[in-house]
Amino acid sequence: MLQENSKKNQFFIRLLQCFILIQPLLDTYFFYANSKLKKLFVFSIPTLLRFGLIALIVFLFWKFSISESRSRYFKYICVYALILVFYSVGHLWYFSTFPAISKVMIIKEAFYIVRMLLPVIMIYIIYHTEFSIQQFMVVIQGLVALISGSIVISNLICKSMCSYDNHKLIVANIFSWFSRSDFTFREIASKGWFYFANTISAILVLLVPLIIYLLLTRFNFINSILYIITGMAMIMLGTRVGTLGFVAINILSILVYLVHIFILRNAKFSIKPLILIAIFVGAYCATIPYSPMSRRNQSTETVAKKSTKHHTKRLIKKLDKALSQKETKAEKKEYIIAFVKKYHNRFNIPKKYIKYSIPVENNYQFWNKIYHWPSIKRMDNRLLEETMVKEYMSQKSVGFVKIFGISYLAMTQLFHLERDFVSQKDSMGFIGMILLVGIYPIMIVYSIYKWLRYSQLRTMLNSFLIMANGLLILVAYNSGNVMDFLTASLIASFTFGFMLLQQKKVK
Repeated sequence: MLQENSKKNQFFIRLLQCFILIQPLLDTYFFYANSKLKKLFVFSIPTLLRFGLIALIVFLFWKFSISESRSRYFKYICVYALILVFYSVGHLWYFSTFPAISKVMIIKEAFYIVRMLLPVIMIYIIYHTEFSIQQFMVVIQGLVALISGSIVISNLICKSMCSYDNHKLIVANIFSWFSRSDFTFREIASKGWFYFANTISAILVLLVPLIIYLLLTRFNFINSILYIITGMAMIMLGTRVGTLGFVAINILSILVYLVHIFILRNAKFSIKPLILIAIFVGAYCATIPYSPMSRRNQSTETVAKKSTKHHTKRLIKKLDKALSQKETKAEKKEYIIAFVKKYHNRFNIPKKYIKYSIPVENNYQFWNKIYHWPSIKRMDNRLLEETMVKEYMSQKSVGFVKIFGISYLAMTQLFHLERDFVSQKDSMGFIGMILLVGIYPIMIVYSIYKWLRYSQLRTMLNSFLIMANGLLILVAYNSGNVMDFLTASLIASFTFGFMLLQQKKVK
């Protein structure tokens, strides 16, 4: 552990604070949209910067930390590293047996494993660094100001990127939601200058409980403004997680607050933050019917109804009638393949799915089944992706695919499964999922256990930390785009590490 109050410790803490605070900046559109930058480097500039900075952090941590602290956990680190090495060798070997696999692809697969280890390393370092509550909260405030502030300001001046289109700016700001009903959700949902709206939504879900904690315990102008702009940013994003998540988090936070006041009796009651929360959440809920999320829901329902009424039902009848008239299996196969290729747009099936993910020529019966799904079910992209992944995995060796997965590259190039933990289980196998991302829910369970067992740990801060990190895990499972993205996972490593740091107060 780094020595508390030493100059080296304070320098190291400031370095960690700066490293976490720049994470949102490394997720801006500029780094991913600039084709010249992409051609210059094999890997993205943000990834290279993160690797370089973490290498520096690891070096300084090893240099500054006390040898006794290092040796105490050395055997556990060795066991984890040994298991990881054996797993990685087996995973890369199994991946190399796939058709048309090059050395470059194997290197990229290995790089993904290393990349997924970065947040784990950061959790260990933060756990062994004496962060004070004030030092931790300064970073949380900075992240909220940077992320939410940029989303709100860019929306107001109509210079924000569209949440569902990386190549267009929004056409109207939040005030136009109430006066114009002809704007589509794609035209007004805004994500600032960040690249992935779902990732930013997940990060804000992590940060909102901590901002509410600050609001309840340190009610002042700055925390009030941060709370308000975060709510505005989450509804502007237009995602279900962001829009509905803000309301749910406020309700859950108030319940936790009341438990600490009336049951645990270790928190002071303050009416001012509750009044602000009640007024703002009321206004927020009144805005939801005009929000991008509501317009998206209406659009999806309209498309599904039209699809059912005018297109797919008639086409399915045509398909079934034609198949009943075909005498041989070969004729039926030929007709289904032609039908699937011709009408994939009518059934809202991306062409790459039937051409590359699950080629219709090799599995025409699968697509025949999918085309017979009800329109609402077929338009559920996550359900469709999960079904395709299961079909793809059924074609592999059952034993090996469960242990080592179908590979990260296959998952990203052929599918886009937006459900973390399930995605990693399918791409990296069950062992890989446990080693790389399974430790996060394990840490939540461990913290809940310590909270229940030791009364000293039942502080409101610990409750909100567990809630914030737990909600992030739920969001990651529900909508994905969290654990595989270093912006979110590195910020999460900061809150998870600090949560575990609180457990040190009781041995």
